[in-house]
Amino acid sequence: TKQPELLWWRNQTAGKFYNNVSQFGFDAIFYMDTDDMEDRAPIDYPRDHCFIDNGLTSMHSDLVNTPRTSLYFRSGMYGSFNHTQSDINSFMIEVGGEEIAWKSGYYDTYGSTHHQNFSKTTPAHNTTTVDNGIGQPINQFDADGRITMFLTNTDMSAAVGEGADAYMGKLGKYDRTLIYLRPDSYIVIDNLAASELKK
Repeated sequence: TKQPELLWWRNQTAGKFYNNVSQFGFDAIFYMDTDDMEDRAPIDYPRDHCFIDNGLTSMHSDLVNTPRTSLYFRSGMYGSFNHTQSDINSFMIEVGGEEIAWKSGYYDTYGSTHHQNFSKTTPAHNTTTVDNGIGQPINQFDADGRITMFLTNTDMSAAVGEGADAYMGKLGKYDRTLIYLRPDSYIVIDNLAASELKK
């Protein structure tokens, strides 16, 4: 790709996620011959982005400085099947490299008791449960959400996720609005309604 910003990211993260760049295969993955390149920090890139196709949103106070504040929001397709989780309309907040509001559980092995009965479930994420702690079904391909609005400017960013379909009839409406006021304030607004099947 020959992107100097990508090379900058590789140089910033070397040793944090892997011990040796060649072992990780970064250059091969991105088809980069980097010997004659100089890296460049992504100072001109937008701090926020919504990947609408898969329902992922990221909002940052800064892209270049490591002690930044970041907010991540998910409301997308592919439900909770296979490697995705029951986390539609969930969010995570990281400040200065510390996980402030994060998903819980751990990954010991795919399909383990802990993985299936906790890590993949809604209570392990920052999203809504119904029926005394029950949330979205696991391993359900059509338990989807979607981003219905995303905006960003210098002072703030916001996203709205529509997540009722992920509850497979338990909720008639579940719209979550996340507002990020730079550099370190967050507002979460939930608009919920029970389905007609609920009492």
